[in-house]
Amino acid sequence: MESQIPRAEVLEAALLRILRAHSNGMHANEMEQAVIDYLNLPLEVLSIKRSDGRNELGYRLAWIRTKAKNKQLLARLDHGVWVLTENAIQLIEPAK
Repeated sequence: MESQIPRAEVLEAALLRILRAHSNGMHANEMEQAVIDYLNLPLEVLSIKRSDGRNELGYRLAWIRTKAKNKQLLARLDHGVWVLTENAIQLIEPAK
């Protein structure tokens, strides 16, 4: 069932596009459902647990946010609230 979770590149692209539509930012908890809806994933992906009991999709999204922050694509506004940086906006919608 873990194979139902897309690769990191797909999750990152989806997350960036979702955040593009939420200019005021989005809480990490909201992102899981938004990614499921955006990628049309089965809700069963939320039931995939890690050995420590954490949700696998949430765990992967947390790493994706961290990596995107390191690439200066995301910034954290407040505890758990993330927004796109100007770099990410230009990456998603290149200047014309």
